[in-house]
Amino acid sequence: MAGPWAEVGDAQLRSDIEVLASAGVIDNITMQWPLPWGGILYRLDAPGALDGQPGYVRDAAARVLARGMTETETHGLNASVTIDATNGPDVVRGFDAGGRQDIQGQMTLEYLWDTTAVHIAAGAQSTSQNYLWPVLKANASVGLFPAAQTLGWTTEQLSLAPGARTKDHKVKQIMLLDGSYVAQRIGNVAVYAGTMTHWWGPGWISALSLSNNARPFPQVGISRIDTTPFNSPWLSWVGPWQFEFLVGWLDGPRIAKNTLWDGLRLSINPIPGLEIAVARIQELCGTGHPCKPLAEWANIYNTPQNPGRDNGEGNIDIKYSGIMGSHTYEIYMQLMNEDPNPIVYSGTSHLFGASVWVPIRKTNMRFTAEYTSSIATKNIFSFGEYRYGYAYNDYKYVDGMRYRDRTLGFSLDCDSRLASLQASWIAPNTSTYTFTYHHAWIGSPNSVGANAVSTTPVIVNIGEAKTGIPLPWGRLEFTGRLQDDQPRPDKGFMATIETVLTANL
Repeated sequence: MAGPWAEVGDAQLRSDIEVLASAGVIDNITMQWPLPWGGILYRLDAPGALDGQPGYVRDAAARVLARGMTETETHGLNASVTIDATNGPDVVRGFDAGGRQDIQGQMTLEYLWDTTAVHIAAGAQSTSQNYLWPVLKANASVGLFPAAQTLGWTTEQLSLAPGARTKDHKVKQIMLLDGSYVAQRIGNVAVYAGTMTHWWGPGWISALSLSNNARPFPQVGISRIDTTPFNSPWLSWVGPWQFEFLVGWLDGPRIAKNTLWDGLRLSINPIPGLEIAVARIQELCGTGHPCKPLAEWANIYNTPQNPGRDNGEGNIDIKYSGIMGSHTYEIYMQLMNEDPNPIVYSGTSHLFGASVWVPIRKTNMRFTAEYTSSIATKNIFSFGEYRYGYAYNDYKYVDGMRYRDRTLGFSLDCDSRLASLQASWIAPNTSTYTFTYHHAWIGSPNSVGANAVSTTPVIVNIGEAKTGIPLPWGRLEFTGRLQDDQPRPDKGFMATIETVLTANL
């Protein structure tokens, strides 16, 4: 598939890009996906860009350059078909996650002009709505149910809220346009409209505020195409930088219908190897809420004396990468604050991780260790002072930071923890092999009902093996998963197989 961006989902492409960034071949703006091809290709094509680099870095550069040149080729129609089938979708949805339901298929058509891209992705998926049992009493403990009573929501409306579901089980087919967009280049920015998937953050397994866990919602946005530094001596110190702003519409079954969502993200690379990003996210408007976006943007304090009317989050992401001997590496951290105040009374969730790439002949193997916790701490690093039921929930917006039953960020939702180990290797023929172990604590006894994944707290161990095989006309992936338990109300051991076939037409 072609396009102006490297899309979310291809972990091997991302791995090659991270290797190039760690080695200093390209700049280090890599925590914000989709990732514009402009800056990557410009730097790879520069004279002497690969001088003195080890063989596996050169090979990564060759793969990325070939992929980028193919995906940005203009005046040609690109078409593909993808089919994804499994007997059980993955509970933990990482950067390379597959289908959200048992069966889904999609056909993609794309045409690129010199400054315009049209990407149409149409398909269908099965959808299984296994609503959770009612826990309105528990929701009262985190301040959700009283707000619903005040606004006069009905029992039927409350049944749509996270942690307040029935056991009704319905299976049906729905049509999708996920991934469709139109993008127009204007100078060094792209203006787009559609349903694009985003991944904001340095994590490979999780992203706290915005990820591929939920389906992409309708949106319009603007993003820089190239990451060239400022020419001004006053701002040149920030180095390469990236900016994106988007506004989305959270349609579908919700208590506060037609809620708007906006996100602003800025990333900078002030010294080689260091990337720092900040983001502000808002959920606003919708049924029963005033709609004054500019006023809420101006209210950055959100104190008890001057409370905001929106549901806001703030992000701080930090990643440092480099090369030591023949090994490239990165260490990273993501903080998600449930309050715009970044330091005190922040209600902070945390993500920490590290990756190292070990050369194997002309290829490399990536080892990643990552830990994520959505049990919010009172202050940014006040571990032990927890605010249960806080992450993704809000007393004003009972739906929380969710879209169509899934959290916009961390796939295990509120008050959960996840420790993961992952090893991924690319073979000389570009086949990939990935092995992952997850130890997941889903939900907490201190906030039963605040979590939309499991009705009651449960600990699950998951082992996963995935292989990707290149074909002359596409790609075939197989994934096998074993887990010793399941999110409630389901129980017990489960083995699943997932197959994804992509055919280029």
